[in-house]
Amino acid sequence: MPYTKATPNTVWQAGSTTKSFTALTLLKLMEESANTSTPLKLSTPISSIIRDDFVLPDEYSTFHVTFEDALSHRTGMPRHDLSYGGNGSSVREMVRNLRNLPITAPLRTKWQYCNMMYTAIAHAIESITGSWLGDVIKEKVLDPLQLRETFFDFDDAKKVEDAGRISIAHGYFWDNTSETYLPVRQFDTKMVTGAGGVISSVFDYSTYLRAMLEQPGGPKVASPETFKELRKPRIHAQTDTNKTKPYTGSRSYGLGWSVDIYRGWEVFHHNGGLPGFGAHMAYIPGLDWAIAIMGNAGISSNAVAEMIFYQLLDDILEVPAKDRYDVSARWDDIFSQISKNFENAREELFPDAPEPADKIEPALPLSEYTGTYSSKGYQSITLGLNNGTLYADVDRTLPHRLEFEHVSGEYFIAYMESPKGDPGILYKDAVRSEFVVGYTGKVQAIAVEYEPEMDNPIVFLRV
Repeated sequence: MPYTKATPNTVWQAGSTTKSFTALTLLKLMEESANTSTPLKLSTPISSIIRDDFVLPDEYSTFHVTFEDALSHRTGMPRHDLSYGGNGSSVREMVRNLRNLPITAPLRTKWQYCNMMYTAIAHAIESITGSWLGDVIKEKVLDPLQLRETFFDFDDAKKVEDAGRISIAHGYFWDNTSETYLPVRQFDTKMVTGAGGVISSVFDYSTYLRAMLEQPGGPKVASPETFKELRKPRIHAQTDTNKTKPYTGSRSYGLGWSVDIYRGWEVFHHNGGLPGFGAHMAYIPGLDWAIAIMGNAGISSNAVAEMIFYQLLDDILEVPAKDRYDVSARWDDIFSQISKNFENAREELFPDAPEPADKIEPALPLSEYTGTYSSKGYQSITLGLNNGTLYADVDRTLPHRLEFEHVSGEYFIAYMESPKGDPGILYKDAVRSEFVVGYTGKVQAIAVEYEPEMDNPIVFLRV
């Protein structure tokens, strides 16, 4: 495979680092509306802006979830990342589907990362301004900072590349079978626009981060009051100190930024990941130092970016080698766990299941389990049968293929991976699933543990 050297003007999909742009844009709209009869505030309920669309499963959450709650991931709504997109759906439809998705914690009691809430914020911004989010962010953030290599639309980036001013990186993933990097198709960020839509360069991010540092004589984008709000921790993201390393004490999240303490220094940072891409950005006001790292090898890019970040930061802080945190070992554990979850799924998910020779056979021939099943929140899936294996190709923003391995009775392992012919879109995983056979002797439903924060699986009813 030919390699092309990156330059400061190479642009990459920057994933969830987008969230800080969305948060800053909303805060600037709040600045501008402060002296109007209907000022926007962090305490403004989202439902007061997009009343018909923003409806959550319970009335209290619907009327009390504010912009601050959504920006800081404390709404009680988990990811549900495999519920949305596909089938030509729109951002508005995605927001309207929130009412069909289970909440897994009371409001403001638990940090649960949720991309959909940033899409809801994007929808609210578009409703307030009457303009597409990308244009609003351009007006409020990109143009004031003269960020000419940052885009929210791939076609816009392509025009600038055709003019010879930038080069667009293509995403790849490591294929263990061929032991090489394989290309990933261009990922459509339409449904995650406010959560992960940015395409940018480290050159532009260096300017953006200098603005975050509020350097004297440096680029300006917001008032001191807005920066104070951006930097304020809003909720503890992790309080178990065994899981917060290399940071000290509990970890926090603010408005589109993680807020942590590293060796006595306050660090504002965020990573980003999309199929084929990984990014990491951080700034430390006390050191007047910032960094942006981008790569195009999927989650491997996140691992390398984190290693570079801590290496350079420890160099600046003159941390002895023996006292440095082993970031490489942490990522080895992460990759090992991903592999273990998939390859040892039977032992992990069904540790007490009978041996294959002793298992209970399904109540019906597998052909009777095929067909379409529907869920209000998770759309529909259609099961087919191929060489004795039940499967489903699921069209979503993160499309995936489910292949079902029988365990015993009506219990199956659902193996999740990228669709055939569309590699690198989804990392492999395995979850429990169960079919329900009714008293009529026909399959009535399938339950799949799609959302790890939920105690119960997502139930799809036979159509």
